[in-house]
Amino acid sequence: MNLLKTIKTLVWRRAFWAGLFFIMFVFNGLLLLTYVSNNRNALVYNPFVKSALPFYRGIREITNSIIDTAFIFKMRRDIGISQYRLEVKTSDLRKLNEAIPSSLSDEVISGALLFTEDMEETVKGVFYYEDKAYDVKVRYRGENANHWTRAKKSWQIKFDKDTPFNGLRTLKLIIPSDREYFAEALNNYRAKKLGLIVPDAEFVQLYVNNDYYGVYFAIEDFSSEFLEKSNKPADANIY
Repeated sequence: MNLLKTIKTLVWRRAFWAGLFFIMFVFNGLLLLTYVSNNRNALVYNPFVKSALPFYRGIREITNSIIDTAFIFKMRRDIGISQYRLEVKTSDLRKLNEAIPSSLSDEVISGALLFTEDMEETVKGVFYYEDKAYDVKVRYRGENANHWTRAKKSWQIKFDKDTPFNGLRTLKLIIPSDREYFAEALNNYRAKKLGLIVPDAEFVQLYVNNDYYGVYFAIEDFSSEFLEKSNKPADANIY
C-alpha cells in the first residue's frame, strides 16, 4: 500500500509540474506574440532578427516538406490539371533574379517596396503546351513582395500577337497563396453564374527547364482581347 501511495504521489507531482510548465509556456508564448505584434515595425529593422530570417525560412520550408510527405503517394499521381512547360536560359533566369531586391532589405521586410519598372526585367523563352511551342517573353510579376522574394515566384508570359495562346496575348501565373488558394476560383465561378464577365482561369502545373515549380493559378490578363472575347468594346474602361 505504501508503495502504491508513493507511486501515486510521484505521478501527481509530475503531472502538477508538467501542467504548470505547460501553462507557463503558453502564457509566455502569448506574451511574445503580443510583443511581436505591437513592435513589428521596429523588429523588422533589428539586425539580429534580419540575420535569423534565413534560418526561420529554412525551418519553415523543412516543416512544409515534412508535412507534404503525408501526400507523397497522391502527389505521384496524375492530378488532372494542365501542364505548362517553360524553357529559359540559365543566364536569363539569373538576370531576372538579379533585378529583384534582396528579401532581407529593409524596404521588402517592412512591406514598403512594391514592384517597380526597374524590376521588370524581361527575357525570351519558349512556352510548351501539349505538342505546341510558342516563342514568348517572360518576367516576374506582382505588386507585392510575396510574388517575387520567395523561391516560388509569380510569372507573366507574353505571347506574340501572331501566335496567341488560346486567344491570349498575356498569361499570368500567380502563386495560389496570393489568391487564397481556391477563393478567387470560387468567386469567379459564382460571378459567371451571376452573368458577370470574368477572365478565364485555371490551376496548372508549371515546369521551368524541366524543374517542377508546383501548382499555379493561371489567369488571362484584363486586356482588349479579354473585352472583345466578352463582346465588349475593346476600348471600354474595365474599372
